[in-house]
Amino acid sequence: MKCSELLGQVNPGELVLGVAEDGLPVKLDLKEAFSPVFVIAQAESKTHELLMLTASSLQKSSPDYNIVVVTKNPETWQEINPDFVTTPDDPRLTEYFNGMISQPDTRRLLIVEGLEHSGQMPNETKLIIHSLLQNRPKDGNIQILASIDPDKIHDLIKLITTYDYGLLICGRTKTTEANNLQPKEFLIPGSGPDGQSLRFSLPES
Repeated sequence: MKCSELLGQVNPGELVLGVAEDGLPVKLDLKEAFSPVFVIAQAESKTHELLMLTASSLQKSSPDYNIVVVTKNPETWQEINPDFVTTPDDPRLTEYFNGMISQPDTRRLLIVEGLEHSGQMPNETKLIIHSLLQNRPKDGNIQILASIDPDKIHDLIKLITTYDYGLLICGRTKTTEANNLQPKEFLIPGSGPDGQSLRFSLPES
């Protein structure tokens, strides 16, 4: 399935992740408040393309959402032009994040590309991120999608268990080697038939 076809099947409030092995689209309904969503994948996985797809699909399905991206490479997001894109060390982050929390009527998707770089954030910003991850807003106005390179974070297990109500998406990692995932393939543990992993891939461009 091509990307344009996939985006044509998105409904209001949905994110598109990719295409399942049966050819059906894999989507997340933000009304169900899946927050946070963690994408765990090594550098060779096409994690950036996955994040871009989710943002593009939300722009199409729910233009009322503001898309906020924190990334080491803001220039790679110019194609879809999110509402706010900056780097982890931006001193404006604390003020901006406080503004997000104080505006519950504005719905936002916060994408943190490379949560392992959060150490570069201002201290107040790190506390806000931790609070958002651990205590999702009750009104669901801020949804968080964060990617993590497991080779660059000290204690991944502790991180995931701390925020264990979220959704986990796995790309190529040491623990998924037996699945023989290609760079554009991902798994959602426990979301397939009979509790098996749901395997999906990115669409053709």
